[in-house]
Amino acid sequence: MRHIDRLFAGVALLFAMVTAIGQEANWTVRPPATAFPSLWTLHTVPDTDIYEVAPTKIYVAKFRDLEKKPFTEISCETAKYFTGPYFKCGVPTKRPFLIRAVYENGGTGQFVIRYRDRELFVHHGSLGQAPGVVNLPLIVNLPFEPTNVFTWTSGAM
Repeated sequence: MRHIDRLFAGVALLFAMVTAIGQEANWTVRPPATAFPSLWTLHTVPDTDIYEVAPTKIYVAKFRDLEKKPFTEISCETAKYFTGPYFKCGVPTKRPFLIRAVYENGGTGQFVIRYRDRELFVHHGSLGQAPGVVNLPLIVNLPFEPTNVFTWTSGAM
C-alpha cells in the first residue's frame, strides 16, 4: 500500500510541475483609455514588416527571449531562424525586433501595429471571441527601438 501512496504522490508532484511550466503570463497590456481617440490616426507598420514566429520556434521565442521583457532586438539571421526563409530583413533604416503579441481567433483576423513616437500598439482583430487569449511572438522591422509595447485583441460578433 505504501508503494501506491508514493506513486500517487509522485504523479501528483509531476502533474503540478508540468502545470506550472505550462502556465504562462498573459501578454495583454491594454493602452490607456486616453490613447484610443487618436489611436486610429497613428502611423501604421506596413504588413510587409510584420512576421509571425513559426509554430516550431514559438517556445524558444517565448521562454528564452520574451519571458521577462516585451521586446528585444534580434539579428536578421535570428529572425530567419524564427520565421523561415521568407523573412526579409528591413531596409538599412529598419532593424528586426522580436515583440510580444496576443490573439484570440487565429485565422479569422490580422495584426495591425501602430506607433506614436517609440510606443507600439499591437492589436489583433478577429471574428468572434474565443475562450482565451494566446501569446504569439512577432518579428517586426522597425526604424526605432520601442520604449513601450501595448498588446490587445478584439472580436466582432
